[in-house]
Amino acid sequence: MCSSDPDRRPRPLPVELLALWERAGAQSLLGQGLLLLTAWLRQPVEEIARLTIGQRDFALLNLRAALFGPEMAGLTACPACKEEVEVRVNADELASVPWNEGGEPFMVVRDGYEASFRLPTSRDLAALPADAEPRSNRQRLLESCLLGVRRAGVEIPSQQLTETLILSITDRMAEADPLADIQLRAQCPKCHHRWEVPLDIVSFLWSEISAWAQRSLTEVHLLASAYGWSEHDILGLSPARRQFYLKLVNG
Repeated sequence: MCSSDPDRRPRPLPVELLALWERAGAQSLLGQGLLLLTAWLRQPVEEIARLTIGQRDFALLNLRAALFGPEMAGLTACPACKEEVEVRVNADELASVPWNEGGEPFMVVRDGYEASFRLPTSRDLAALPADAEPRSNRQRLLESCLLGVRRAGVEIPSQQLTETLILSITDRMAEADPLADIQLRAQCPKCHHRWEVPLDIVSFLWSEISAWAQRSLTEVHLLASAYGWSEHDILGLSPARRQFYLKLVNG
């Protein structure tokens, strides 16, 4: 599903995107990401939830490029001097990162252990307690993805896994699903400190859609007040024509 050409998918119309924003407003961030993709991929939410995290974020990056263009920019604080730093990235370049096309299950052999596992999905994330510590949730996520661990033919409980084996499994997961944890390189122009900034594409895209929706509704209000047009008619205007009329209204 995610390997199909995103350029052939129709971009959501403004009226459709506004309806989706309104519908998803009360959802959790995870739910908002899933609802966005149901509209983009034209698939039921249950099917979208079965995608790996990297596959989901691949689709969201393509959706972001379709809606607002591939160039993305955000602000973050330098951890060394607290200077505000702009981080820029291209969504198309991120979505072109090669990944493992091999099917599941995956296998890791380390220190005499044979661990079989699958990759995390949105369903796994939804099952994690919201108020739990990150370390506990990482352990829960790993346990939910383990299909079995054996040593010398004996089944081993997940609680008895060695740290080196756990690290090998998580490294293999990251290799197989690289977009599941996007890290952007940043450098402070003031103190030249370098670090990595995580990109949560669900949060980033939803913030952009929310800002767009509020701007659009403000424009609808201004044009409807000035001309008596309906919301549907105003949203049907091209961006260039809408901005032209807004200039006339604002003098």
